[in-house]
Amino acid sequence: MSPIVLLRERKDDDEYESLLKDHGYHTEFVQLLVTEFNHKEELFKILQNPDGYSGFIATSQKVADAIKKVLEDLGNGIFIRSKWSAKCVYCVGPSTSKAMNDLGFKTEGGFSGNAAALAEFIIEHHQGESLPLVFLAGDKTGRVIPNKLYTAGISIIEQQVYTTRNVSQILDIQSKIVVLFSPSGLISLEWNGHGRWIAIGPTTSNALTEKGVEHVVATSPSPMGVLQAIQKCGYFSI
Repeated sequence: MSPIVLLRERKDDDEYESLLKDHGYHTEFVQLLVTEFNHKEELFKILQNPDGYSGFIATSQKVADAIKKVLEDLGNGIFIRSKWSAKCVYCVGPSTSKAMNDLGFKTEGGFSGNAAALAEFIIEHHQGESLPLVFLAGDKTGRVIPNKLYTAGISIIEQQVYTTRNVSQILDIQSKIVVLFSPSGLISLEWNGHGRWIAIGPTTSNALTEKGVEHVVATSPSPMGVLQAIQKCGYFSI
C-alpha cells in the first residue's frame, strides 16, 4: 500500500500520523515550508499586557509555536497565561485550538475550520468591545480575517510572529494520495505521475483549482477531517 503523502513538517507525537496509522494507513511527510520565528520582543510585550487588548487571534499552529517559544525564552508562561484567562483567544481550526489549549489558553471558534467562518464568528460575538484584538499571523497569512473585521468595524492590531520560506521538492505521486496543507507550498513543488489530492481547507482548494488539479476538500482542517477525505476519495491499489 502506498503511503499517504502529507505535505507538512512532521511533529513529535504527530496527530495526523497517529490517527492514520490507527486506521491502517502509512504516512510520508514532505516539508515544503521552513518556519522562522521573528518579532519575539513585540509578541512578548503583547502577552505581558492583556489589559491593553480584548483578546487575540491565532491563525495557525505556528502562532502557538511562536507563543510557546517566547514564553520559554523570555517569560513566566504560567503567570502570563493566567492574565489572559478572561480574554478572548480565537483560533482558526481545531488543530490550532488544541495547540493553544495545550499551552493553557482558553479558546473560542476552533470549530469554525477556516478563516472566513472564524471571521464571521468573531463579528457575531465580539461587538461592543472598545479594546482592539491582536491578529497574530505569518508573512504569508491571508487577508480574509482582517479585511472582514475592518469592514465590520472591529478594531485590530496586526502582528507578524513568523515567516516561512519554501523548500524545493520533486515528488513521484503515482498512485498516492497527497494532502496539501498550505497554498504557498505549491510554489516550490513539482510532481510526476497521477495521484489523488486533498486540500486541507478552502484556501488550499483554491490554489489547487488554479493549477487545474482535481481534489477533494477535508471536512475540517484536522486529522479527522483528513481521514474522512481519504475515505471519501478512496485508495489506490498498487
